[in-house]
Amino acid sequence: MNLFGTLNTATTGLGVNEMSLQTTSHNIANANNPYYSRQRVDIETMPAMHFAGIGDIGMGARAGSVQRISDSFVQGQLNQVGGVLNSYSERANVLGQLEGYYNEPSSTGILSQIDKMNAAWTNYANDPSVSGIQTTVVGATQTVANSINKLANNVQALQSNTVSTVAKNAMDFNQTLTQLDTLNKQIYNMSQNGDQPNDLLDTRDQVIQKLASMADTTTTIDQYGRATVSLNMSGSDGKVTPTPLLDADGVKGTLGVVDAKATGVITATTDVNSENSAIAVPANGKAGDLVFVANNTTTATPVTISSGTIQGDQQALGDLNDQMGKLNKFAYQLATATNTLMSANGVSADKLMFTFKGVAGQANPQPVYDPKVNYAANLQVNTTIANNPSQLQAGVGTNPDAGDGKLAQAIANLQNTKLADPASGKGLTLSADNLSFVGDATGATVSGMYNDIVTQNGIVTQAANNNAQTQLALLQQVQAKQQSISGVNMNEEMSNVIKFQQGFQANAKMISVVNEMLDTLINRTGVN
Repeated sequence: MNLFGTLNTATTGLGVNEMSLQTTSHNIANANNPYYSRQRVDIETMPAMHFAGIGDIGMGARAGSVQRISDSFVQGQLNQVGGVLNSYSERANVLGQLEGYYNEPSSTGILSQIDKMNAAWTNYANDPSVSGIQTTVVGATQTVANSINKLANNVQALQSNTVSTVAKNAMDFNQTLTQLDTLNKQIYNMSQNGDQPNDLLDTRDQVIQKLASMADTTTTIDQYGRATVSLNMSGSDGKVTPTPLLDADGVKGTLGVVDAKATGVITATTDVNSENSAIAVPANGKAGDLVFVANNTTTATPVTISSGTIQGDQQALGDLNDQMGKLNKFAYQLATATNTLMSANGVSADKLMFTFKGVAGQANPQPVYDPKVNYAANLQVNTTIANNPSQLQAGVGTNPDAGDGKLAQAIANLQNTKLADPASGKGLTLSADNLSFVGDATGATVSGMYNDIVTQNGIVTQAANNNAQTQLALLQQVQAKQQSISGVNMNEEMSNVIKFQQGFQANAKMISVVNEMLDTLINRTGVN
């Protein structure tokens, strides 16, 4: 062993501390990056040199590799919890908009307007001869019909917007999957060259987290750091079947969405308005349904997932469809019950209170309920009555007495009569005197039907909000756990700065000492 060996040992120490300082600086620079995993240099002892009769003499240190500090289990929890949170939040967001459209309870809501309409009918029944009372009844009824139309149009618009949102999220999912495929190739190339692609791995995890936030996915990592992504498809039996979307060979297919008219499938990755006409909508496919289309095929496989933004929108879309169906029943019941009482008491078909604009076969007082008809959007006051309120009849018979208000009172009494669900097939049964209906114990009043719609939406919205709050607290716990493992601790990093600085200075001092010794040995010894 000589001074040159000592010089080499000090030089290795200088390099190790320099690299450690560089890595610490990188950590500090990314301290506020939520997707960054802190790194550290693994310092290894250089192979010793053996001297006979003495033993092994150390030769210094070297940087083995720069390790990325992360926990795949915690990262998986973060992905899963985040996806569930997005599902609840997105559903609550859409239903919150619907709740705003209902605007209940309020003095201008439909329930209040129905009360005013019933009060107008009651006043008309009490004194049919009062001038202008028919105009008041017709005006109050038109207000109710117009409000129902507006609400129906708002719900339809929200349905269409939600379908578009599902399509946009599916497009984003497809693009993100392609981005992950590119990262896989970059990570593989670096790994093959013996490099440690730490920053690319951080980006990979960020992209995987984004995918999981949109749809229920499972991800595995191979020995090269490449991600394989599968979509967890839930069957009707409750079993989950992973469907490969991406592996080392590339993307296997794309997500698509049944369009708003349920006539085509949107599978574009750049334009949500672009449909693939070669792909048929699956049997019983509804607007907003998610499908998977494998590469080089035209078969759309229905997809059901259990979490993510897309699933939240699909749940909300199901809620909207349910609410729209109930709103149509409500509009149908209001019109049919009123018209049936009028028709049974001498009012001609052309002077009934309500009609459904543009709906064929709906002029009769008690048509058959059709769940495919949008009654709420087409409900209107009969133009004959609207244009000439004086033709509105308050009494019974074709020529009621001037003071007869029995029919008007019968219509006002609807507010207290429970009627069977229009979809039940029971229909409406008149009493013997044709001035009331035989009640149905399992049914609801006209006002009660609407109140149930509003109440149900409020309950579902509140449940979604509560679940989102609970899930947010769980996500924050997992994030805290993840940051405790992978996050940058500034106190620790500053301590490392001092430690590596002193290590660097100490090795530099060692080099200086060896340099002086060599100078003495070479230049200051010898024969003059």
